[in-house]
Amino acid sequence: MSKIHVSRSIIIYLALFLVGMLISPLLSSLLPNSESKVDQSALAQVGSPDAIPASINSPDEPDFLLHLCTPDFVGEFIDRVHVHCTTAAQTTIHWFATPTSDAKRAARVYSTLLTAIAAGKNVRIYYDDISGAAFGCSYSDCRPIKYIEIIK
Repeated sequence: MSKIHVSRSIIIYLALFLVGMLISPLLSSLLPNSESKVDQSALAQVGSPDAIPASINSPDEPDFLLHLCTPDFVGEFIDRVHVHCTTAAQTTIHWFATPTSDAKRAARVYSTLLTAIAAGKNVRIYYDDISGAAFGCSYSDCRPIKYIEIIK
């Protein structure tokens, strides 16, 4: 009798999952501004390396700097994930880093950087001209990563 109950539960959960998969695109199209966010991120992914996605460069966002980086070294440490670029930003900045205090974000940045190195791609790094000394990113040669993209 318990096997029948378990089987029914699995079938019900599977059916609910499939219904959710079918309904979610419909619901997301009804939400305000959801389509524009998808379109903007899609444009950012297929745009030219020189284009800045409009969703990032909005009036609500603080100013940021950009660097086109050819990564040649990626590291993961207790306090940070960092990358070394073959060319310097602002003449002396070869390192960019993100703190591991937000573990999910650090994992995404690390994965993005490893993917770029494995594929032989460049990354576009958006950064603030601030110190990351709290997590081991020295102001003399390193800046905190704000956003990162793999580009052609």
